[in-house]
Amino acid sequence: MPLRDANGNISGTFGVSRDLTERKRAEDELYQSRQMLKSILDTIPQRVFWKDRNIVYLGCNKALAIDAGLKDPAEIIGKNDYELAWRETAEDYRADDKLVMEQDAPRLDYEEIQNKPDGSLIWLRTSKLPLHDQEGKVIGMLGTYEDITERKRAEAERTRLITAIEQSAEAVVITDTKGVIEYVNPALLGSPGIVAKRLWVRIPGC
Repeated sequence: MPLRDANGNISGTFGVSRDLTERKRAEDELYQSRQMLKSILDTIPQRVFWKDRNIVYLGCNKALAIDAGLKDPAEIIGKNDYELAWRETAEDYRADDKLVMEQDAPRLDYEEIQNKPDGSLIWLRTSKLPLHDQEGKVIGMLGTYEDITERKRAEAERTRLITAIEQSAEAVVITDTKGVIEYVNPALLGSPGIVAKRLWVRIPGC
């Protein structure tokens, strides 16, 4: 600002400055931490999302945005489950979210289905946790899930195969790589004397 003499004429200037080095350093570190966190969230295979008390999305990682049919994670902000690809199961998701927040208790590792943008269904293993402010008040929830569709398909296929073997009229023996018997079906157990025909089968997971 200008300095004036007794007659009001400018006789000089006066200024004040502050050292912002520490603040700028803190801002840079915060930015780098956020970028690192974003990089991690967008790299892991698990889907991650978080919502407020009104069950409205506050954010998600890239993998979840793809599941939702969005081009960028930022597009999910302000949306609810009825506005996304899984709108048909939105009521169930929201009921879980509400329960987690109202009871202030996590719900971990449970299985559920989800609609994809192309109309197909996938199986998920989901966990949800309440989010708190500094005073411990619940302000939202954090959720994660992973796609376990292939595992569920393999389990279903294995179940169908075992059922077929159990009901087969032919004697079936399953051994390990050393020839140690791991399984025989009822047909073999019920065969008197020498078994005329044996079907050797390797079941995935057995």
